[in-house]
Amino acid sequence: MNFIKTLLCAAVLAVVAIPTANAQLSLGAGIAYGTDISEIGIQARGMYQFNETWRGSLDFIYFLDGVEGFSFFELNPNAHYIFSDSGQAVFYAIGGLTIAFATVDFGPFGGSQSDSDIGLNIGAGTTIDLGGIQGQAEVKYTLGGFEQLVLSA
Repeated sequence: MNFIKTLLCAAVLAVVAIPTANAQLSLGAGIAYGTDISEIGIQARGMYQFNETWRGSLDFIYFLDGVEGFSFFELNPNAHYIFSDSGQAVFYAIGGLTIAFATVDFGPFGGSQSDSDIGLNIGAGTTIDLGGIQGQAEVKYTLGGFEQLVLSA
């Protein structure tokens, strides 16, 4: 399990270090908090701007639960409908899917148990120009499966 956490941290750092190759594609990292799991997670995200109104995002959140042998993560493909763009700040609605995975490793008792579920994301977010980098904050609620409110920045 420590190897997976180390690999994930290295992947997040690599994503942060990658410059944006095209104005339409952006990559980044951040933190998230899930209200049902009550834990902080690390997030890696890619976004693609299709036009002035629509963009797509794909993010991966690994929640740092601190419990030996337990892991929980999400893969979230979302669509963003941009309803306000002032040049300095963008406000958007979120709709998409959550594909959530939970695993429990029973250690010396042997074996493990995994579960996954799919839910619908609804929410809102903003992207703010911070002079050379962009800050982003989102609030989204997952309906179905592992239901929870997720706050991310």
